[in-house]
Order: sequence, then C-alpha cells, then structure tokens
Amino acid sequence: MIVTSPLKYIAYLFIGLIFFGNLNLYAQNMKRNFEIEWDPVEEATIYEVEITGLDGKILFLKKLDQPKWSEIIIPGQYKIRTRTYDQRKVPGPWSDQEKLIVPLTSVIIESPKNKAVIFSENDSEDQVSIKWNAVSYAETYLVEVKSSDNSFSLSETLKAQINTIDLKLPVAKKYQVQIRAQNNSIDVESEKPSDLSFILVGSKLKPVEFETPENEFVRQIIWSTVEYANNYQYRLVFNPPGKGKSITEKGKVKSNQLKFKKEWKGGSYTLEVRAEASLRKFSKWTQLDFKVKDGDRSKEAEFISELRKSIDRLSGWYGIASYLITQINYESSYFQNSYQTKANFSTLAGTGRLGLGYLSDRSLWGGQAIVDLSGMTNQDNKNVTFSSFELMAIYRYPISGRDDLRTRFGIYQKELPFAVTTNLGKVVDYKNLNMQGFMFGAEYWYSVSPKLGAQGHAYLYQSLAGQNAVSSEPLEPQFSYQVGVLGSYRLAPRMTGLMGLTKRIDTGAFKANINGNQKINNLIIDGTYLNLFLEYGF
Repeated sequence: MIVTSPLKYIAYLFIGLIFFGNLNLYAQNMKRNFEIEWDPVEEATIYEVEITGLDGKILFLKKLDQPKWSEIIIPGQYKIRTRTYDQRKVPGPWSDQEKLIVPLTSVIIESPKNKAVIFSENDSEDQVSIKWNAVSYAETYLVEVKSSDNSFSLSETLKAQINTIDLKLPVAKKYQVQIRAQNNSIDVESEKPSDLSFILVGSKLKPVEFETPENEFVRQIIWSTVEYANNYQYRLVFNPPGKGKSITEKGKVKSNQLKFKKEWKGGSYTLEVRAEASLRKFSKWTQLDFKVKDGDRSKEAEFISELRKSIDRLSGWYGIASYLITQINYESSYFQNSYQTKANFSTLAGTGRLGLGYLSDRSLWGGQAIVDLSGMTNQDNKNVTFSSFELMAIYRYPISGRDDLRTRFGIYQKELPFAVTTNLGKVVDYKNLNMQGFMFGAEYWYSVSPKLGAQGHAYLYQSLAGQNAVSSEPLEPQFSYQVGVLGSYRLAPRMTGLMGLTKRIDTGAFKANINGNQKINNLIIDGTYLNLFLEYGF
C-alpha cells in the first residue's frame, strides 16, 4: 500500500492549478463550468475529490481515473479536499480542506469599443455612455473611471438591474475604465475586472485673430490667445513681385507671437497660423497679408518714419472741417450826402469751413478747395451771414524728418457784410461786398512725436475785383490776412485734430463821390478766433 501524505496531495493540487493558470473558468448558462487539473501522483490509480459548502454539506464527491476534475457549479465559496487510491483500491488519507472560490464571470463591455476615439462637439465636458452585458448572480457592478493624467476619477456602485452608466467627462483626455460584477451575499466578484480605454477628443479650437501691424517696421506679429491651445503652428510665406511664393519659415511656437528676424528681407508676406492642443481638433488656418520695410527696422528708424508720417499723414483724397469762434470787432465808415457815419461794435461771430483736397506721397504737389459760411450777431440781435470760396495749389518743401514747409497760392471769392447807416449813424441794413482775387500763404508743420505736433500759418488775400451791393461805385483793391498757431494730435492713422488761435483781419473798401470829392468807404472785421480743425484721409 502506498501511503500518501495529505500535504503532498495539496501540493500536487496547487502545482497543477499554477501550471494550468490557476482555475480555468468560463460562463455556461447561469452556472460556472469549474475545472481542476493537477500532476499525476506516483502509483495512484484513482483520484477522489470532495467539494462541500461552507456549512460542511457535501455537494460533490467523485472518483476519477485521471488527475483532472470538472463540474458545473454555482459561483460561491466552497471547501475542497482530495485523496488517492493505490493499486489495491485502498484509499490514502484525505488532504486538509482548502477554501475554493468560484468567481462570477467577467463583464463584457459592449460600448464604446475598446481603444475608441470619441469626437466631442464641446470644448469643456461631454456625456459618454458605457454599456455592458448582464452577469448571472451579480448583485451590483463596481464602475471605476480614471483619466490618464489623474485629474479625474470616479467610483460608483450600481444595482444589478442597471448595466449602463452615463458619465459627464472632461474632454481632451484619455480614460481607463474597469467594471467588476459583485455578489456580496456570497462574497464573490468577477474573476478579473473588465478593462476599457478610450479617448475623448475636444471640439475644434477657435481660430486666431491677428493684430494688424501699424506700419511696415515689423519686428513681431501678434495674434489672439486661443483658449485650451498648447502651441501654434505657423507658415510664413514670402511673396516677391513677379515670382512664385516661397516658404520663409514654418514651425511651432508656444507664445502668441512670431518674432520677425532681422535677416529676413523686406517685401510682401503672408503668415498662416492655427491653434493646436493635445486631444483637441486643431483650429482652421488664419491668414494675414502684410508688408515689411526693407533694411533697418529698429525702433529708432520707426520713430523717425512715424515722425515723417505725422507730417506726410495724408496720401490721396482728404477732407477738412473747421470752426472758428470769437468776439470780433466790427468797424465801418460810410459817406452819404456830405455826411460820414460810422458803425463800430463788438459781437459774437463764427465761421464753419469744409474742404476737399488731394496730396500724394509720390509728388510734392497737391491741391485744395474750401468753402465757408460765417455769421455774426448785429445790434438787433439778428444773424448776418456771409460766405467765401478758395481754390489753391499746394507745394511742399520737406525740411527734415520732422518738419515741413507748405506754400499755397490760388484764387478766392469772399463776401463781407457792409453796414448801411443813416445820417444819425443807425445801422439799417447789411449789404455784401463780393470780392475776388488771389491768395498766397505758407504753413509750417513740426512733429514733436508721432502723434503730437504743431502748425503755424499765414495767408494773404489780395482783392482785385468785385461787386458792390451798396452803390454803383467799384471796389477798391484791399489786403486781408490770417495768421495762426495750432497744436495737432493724430487721433488715428488717417485722422488728425488741431486746435489753436487764429488772427483774422478782413477788409473791404469802395469809393464814394460826395459833391465831386472822392471819398473811401471802409470796412474792417478784426478777430482772434479759437480754431478747431479736423483733417481726415479717405
């Protein structure tokens, strides 16, 4: 008789379990097909296996001619022991009882598929539904979710009647999911967790928005920062005239700007940029066309150029509007019927001017036309209006990088209101002296900074002819003039405002024949005006 130690049987049993990957379990209907196989025992002819419940009740007792046993069994906790028979059919001693756990079958995850890539239309969070098959004898399901960067985790236990879960997850992350079936009543769970991994891709990033360079002294191109973007891919294309395009540089940057290198030549460029981020759809390409000055693009060179631009700020058609207001001094002398009467008073007056001009950066010549309407309040507190028109040529003399001299010459027509008085000096009417002649003038423009500047001007008006609404006598040639000093501020690249003081003296005269004696009727309007001026390039 062969006496075999129970410990030896247990050793053989567990050697067999390890050799065959422990327990080889799989689902069959509502029970488990449980199989054990172990190494043969020397001189053993029969193997006997006993399975009992935890209460000691024998559930299976079976003799085998091979060291292998299988049985359909309900998942749960059991006890197992074995023994062998020798060639005389004599049994050896039982091995010690060992705990035997028959686990639940593993969960089969139906959706999403493992390693799926899910594209979201949201940029922050989105819902993902996970569904799996029902497991027999499961009371609950333990669902554990974790992002690969450990910024998100979730653990939730669901009742067995529920085999789906809706998760609200942050986008742009990789996720790992584990699901276990559990039965707490018999203290068993799935033999191993079911694993699922997927990627939740965020929505498309917003496109960048460029800051258009103020001028051609380009040292860097800046664009808007895009939320969630990790970097920006760019392509810088040089567009030489009459030649094909060529990529100057391409690559990626972390910041929202591209440094424009000193060695890159001047000319026409196109910059394309898109925002990129990990696990998010890239933005669409945004394009900016811009020009770059060749040569020195330093801040010093830009400052000098901007000073020049504050002088040569207009190129093409432009409009002007101004308003002058002051307390004027009005003085006139009028001969009639051997008497000379005078009108002399101070009153509020103003002049509104509108003009259209043309200057070109390709020529020193330009031109301008101005119409204005003036008004004053007479002694009866009534408005008296009169107008003028000027048409002139302009020639510029650049002096340095920050100042300019401009000369003007042309023709003009001007109305001046003449006070018609009685013998007692009472003003009974105003009749216009309509004068035509030539005008000459000069302006000096000085730039303090790219925005601040000053202007001084002097204009001379020489009347040569005209119409007299007071009498039939012809008008006498007269000089009128205007001088002023204004400060300027560049409100926008094509708009400049000016404000200052302007001194104007307008004169008119015509002859009076008094009993064969030639007399002169005179008119002088004198005022120092507050001058508000606006210039806008179209």
